Amino acid sequence: MANNRSFSLLALVLTFVLFAGLVMPATAFASSYKDKEEYDYIVGFDTGTVRSMTDISAEIASHGGKVEKNYGRINASKVKMTKGAAEALKNQSGISFVEPDYPVYAASQTVGWGVEKVYELEDYPFPSWSVTSGQGIRVAVLDTGIDQGHEDIPTLSGGYNSTGDESYWDTDINGHGTHVAGIISAQNNAIGVLGVSPAVDLYAVKVLDNSGSGSISTIMDGIQWAIENDINIINMSLGTYEYSYALELLCNAAYDSGILLIAAAGNSGTAAGTEANINYPALFDSVMAVTASDQMNSRAYFSSTGIQAEVMAPGVNILSTIPDDALNSNLTVDGSSLSFISKIVEGSGIGEVSGPLIDIGLASDLGAIETILNEKSIAPEDNWIALIDRGTLTFSEKVSNAMSKGADGVVIMNDSDSIFDEATLTLYASEADREKAWIPTIFVAYQTGQDIRVDNRYGTVKVGYSNYGNKSGTSMASPHVAAVAAVLWAADPTLSNADIRQIITSTALDLGLPQQHQGYGLVQLNSGLELILSSLEPDIQEPLILSDFSAESKTYDGSNSATGSFSDNRDSGDVLEFTYDVEFVDSNAGPNKLVNFSNIELSEGLHKNKYILATTTGQAIANISPAVLTGWPESPYITYGDAEPDYFMDFIGFAVGEGVENLDQLEYVIDSDYEAGAPTGVYNLSISTLDIAALNYEFNIVNTNTFVVAPKALDLEGGFTVSDKIYDGTKSAEILANYLSLLGVLPGDDVYIADITVAFLSSATGNNVEVQIADIVLGGVDAGNYRLNSENMPVSYADISSPAPAPNPPSGGDFSGGGSSGGSAGGGGGSFEIVEDELAYATMEGTDGVDVGTIIEDESNGELYTKIILDNKKMEDIINDIQDVNGSRITISSDKDTAMFEISMTKETADLLGRNNMELEVLSPIGGYVLPLNLLSLEDAISLSLVITIPDEETISLINQTILRMGMNSVAEPVEFSLIIEYENGEVNIDSFGGYTTKLVPLKESFDSNRSFAGVVFDSNGNFNHLPSKLVVIDGKSYALIKSMSNSVYTAIRKEVFALDMNNHWSQEAVSDLVSKLVITNPETFKPEDNITRAEFADYIAKALGLYRSGADYRMTFSDVDSNSTFADSISVSVEHGIIEGYTDGTFKPNDTITRQEAMTMYARAMDLIGLEYKDSERILGYVDRDRVADWAYEEVAKVLNAGVFNGTSPTTISPDSTFRFAEAATAIKNLLDRYMN
Repeated sequence: MANNRSFSLLALVLTFVLFAGLVMPATAFASSYKDKEEYDYIVGFDTGTVRSMTDISAEIASHGGKVEKNYGRINASKVKMTKGAAEALKNQSGISFVEPDYPVYAASQTVGWGVEKVYELEDYPFPSWSVTSGQGIRVAVLDTGIDQGHEDIPTLSGGYNSTGDESYWDTDINGHGTHVAGIISAQNNAIGVLGVSPAVDLYAVKVLDNSGSGSISTIMDGIQWAIENDINIINMSLGTYEYSYALELLCNAAYDSGILLIAAAGNSGTAAGTEANINYPALFDSVMAVTASDQMNSRAYFSSTGIQAEVMAPGVNILSTIPDDALNSNLTVDGSSLSFISKIVEGSGIGEVSGPLIDIGLASDLGAIETILNEKSIAPEDNWIALIDRGTLTFSEKVSNAMSKGADGVVIMNDSDSIFDEATLTLYASEADREKAWIPTIFVAYQTGQDIRVDNRYGTVKVGYSNYGNKSGTSMASPHVAAVAAVLWAADPTLSNADIRQIITSTALDLGLPQQHQGYGLVQLNSGLELILSSLEPDIQEPLILSDFSAESKTYDGSNSATGSFSDNRDSGDVLEFTYDVEFVDSNAGPNKLVNFSNIELSEGLHKNKYILATTTGQAIANISPAVLTGWPESPYITYGDAEPDYFMDFIGFAVGEGVENLDQLEYVIDSDYEAGAPTGVYNLSISTLDIAALNYEFNIVNTNTFVVAPKALDLEGGFTVSDKIYDGTKSAEILANYLSLLGVLPGDDVYIADITVAFLSSATGNNVEVQIADIVLGGVDAGNYRLNSENMPVSYADISSPAPAPNPPSGGDFSGGGSSGGSAGGGGGSFEIVEDELAYATMEGTDGVDVGTIIEDESNGELYTKIILDNKKMEDIINDIQDVNGSRITISSDKDTAMFEISMTKETADLLGRNNMELEVLSPIGGYVLPLNLLSLEDAISLSLVITIPDEETISLINQTILRMGMNSVAEPVEFSLIIEYENGEVNIDSFGGYTTKLVPLKESFDSNRSFAGVVFDSNGNFNHLPSKLVVIDGKSYALIKSMSNSVYTAIRKEVFALDMNNHWSQEAVSDLVSKLVITNPETFKPEDNITRAEFADYIAKALGLYRSGADYRMTFSDVDSNSTFADSISVSVEHGIIEGYTDGTFKPNDTITRQEAMTMYARAMDLIGLEYKDSERILGYVDRDRVADWAYEEVAKVLNAGVFNGTSPTTISPDSTFRFAEAATAIKNLLDRYMN
């Protein structure tokens, strides 16, 4: 349900700052709207010059100034004068200095760097405040509430609580909302910090609970309240990956009501910044998406990216208000005022410590720490701060080791560039740790660690309580924009929300970053204010003259529609928008057609009021080119024995609503080499055009075509009888008598039933089991002209009786391990079973089963390792006792809780299984493996081992980091699969096969079987690649059954797929499915009706089938495909697996739009790779344009259509040369995976 979807705060981390008193100078104001005629200066006179006040005043007056006060003790005066006068006075004799009368402010108020950035680095107090600082604008902060009791928060104008908890909207247990509110409107009151717009009317709308979580409904409730209470601006420093149609509708309604909505883009950014990971509601068109910048005008590394990014604002280490007595941390280095982002480790001591930063690595070796301290000349009584890498030990062990060597503080450095997605970081590894007195301990990101671990750096770590603190995140960037919008709107309240939005984007500072990082750029308050003040309505409106009317030529489409433009005499930089109608007077094709511009209005724009329109009409000339009408000879579908058909012309290219009746004259003759009764085959058509003349069209006539005479369908009558049999595990059946005859053979034709094959419908025992016709071969001279109608085929019945019972198997070992021999492979006490039906798994209880080899167990570091060695003689005896071993499966299973499960066999055993086309299935609690032995080449081999194991800690950590980085959920623990072949001179780890094998990865107990997941392989490049997969349940336990052509580390993930913005497009289900499978990676920009290119379709197939490249070097075979291009890997692996071939000139033409027959050809080869079969071998004959399929593609197109997984453009047309759309591609790929796995 939508209202259960959770939101999370986008503020990433809280840091503590103790700030010193500041005296801030204010320079002269340069902007045009804020210049004063005169300024105050202090003028000093040479001490050796004695002058009377009359002389001094006279000299100052001669420069246009006025003396206001004298300071006799220092021989100086306060003077009011212009800038120019002050500059001139500096050069006069007797003048010792001229300096501005700098303002001085209360020492305890800090103007944050973010505020300075949006005010374009002006000195405080900001000159624009002489115009406005947000008065009268109603700003609602949708967040965790606002702490009304904070000394720097203004009196709230009102509020609302939609969360249902006991706290009110004017309290904030969490602190996030209070920090956001301070950025907007912390008061100009000589204490604390300063907000961007301190004069706004501030409203607290509590939509997130005290933990910082909410739902779609609580957000909607808050927006609804804002609409009903005439709010001007909504700030939403919150987000979710979940799409909600209802939330989008309400955001649209709020925007339509005149509210400006601003939201944090999200904190899911990566170092590359190439992903599309902006959150909702920032993704909605009605909401401004704000990304975060740092003090160097770069993208904050955590800031989400995407084409929906609209503007950027400060978001790193933003000092603002927080509720009283909140615990915070801060790290500064070398006395810099810039603090690094940090996080408090639970249990940290309180206090401030300073000293040299000493890198002690993992802090795992006390002797090594002692050596490092000696090298750095750190004495026992010296203060120092330990820099420690994450890993190997617990945090408590690391800090304890550092404390034992005298450290006064600790900075733990993460192994990834994030500290925001971490679970609770704690020093409490045991209850005893809670009683220990710890030193101040904080946690920083990997890159921060690299920046500060340079030799000879000095740092300060603070952990303490305050009601001001630093936070980082796009949560901090969004309120900067909301506050800027408030100041701009207050300057001209007649503007609309769309006007304010346009002003903000049009005056943003381009930082030279990619658009998906910064949008239009860094928000700039002063530039926006200047634009507004310059656009206010003048006393006299200037006449706006339109000229240079220009219309675009077009191709005939049956309508009067036209497009055009014109010039005007507006002042440079003025923003105007027009509405007007433009159409051709005559819609017929021809040169120099008259185009009328009419109903011209000056509709919008910031400078609309400056002008009055001088004209509302205009004219231009443009051409209407004839439309191209393509025609080709066509004939109806015919079968063998039909009379000669009526031939006709088919046309495409008519304008909407027009047809052949619009042609003035079109006379033609179609010739054919077909004669009535001719046999099946392809026949030629040719056209003789006598006369063509048609208004508005020009003709492209295809002079030749072909058509097919299809075989005539015959029905069967009569019946057949089949002998009973004893169960043998197959569906084979033996015919006793055949009473079948053919209906529909034309007189004189030689056709008869040459051979017939039948099969039981079921292979199980039973009475009156239905027998079907499997195949009938027609004989005779004319057999090629006929086919059998597959419907209503005759059936028969026979009995399948049970075989005699087999003798009881010998008892197995007790599977106790410890190096014992003679045990049997299986669960509990061991099991062995031959399984015929695919994916029929067996685990026998107790000691029942067949002894197949030796079990060896080893226990190390508290973990159990199990190895089963198959005995070749025992395996040979078992196989010899089986009546029909071909295609069977040997299942070896264990329910031991083991960290590694290995099956080992000699080359002879492997060859024995391979010769009999047998599969080996291994099933254990950590994973399962189904391996067709005939896939392996074991020449010169000694033995073969199949190993299933839990990956090492480093690999698991990398996988978990990748899951977090990609915004996914883990639904299975990682499992590593290996296949090792031993030779005389060493071992070879087989990492790939010539076909698909089956892996089983156990799903977590918490996995909801009603939710989707994707089986993935973790490659050597640190990426997930999709593999065909599905859910199976074995003995009540859920597994991800994964098909792959390699050995590696496998797991299963769930990627949440939001309701895509596709307007309920027919392909939406297929697209959502492929997004969840990591096949489609651009859901935000997916355009279902756009044409797909050859490279893009190859990429879809490769990703869907799990074809990937993992770190190996390769040579690109196509001259026009760059090895570093986006789709190079997918193209190369598709070549290796025979899916694509390219053109004879050595090119692939990756960017060309793929045609349907090209797509079908790739698709058919993909079907061959996965072994997907088809039934109806003649379906293509039902398509009237099959003869337009190229010879090189005909077989593949037929195969795809026959399989029923890839349809034509209609039930009777293939349209082989037409383009192929993304929606069709997604649907076809989903069908391929569904058919393969189900």
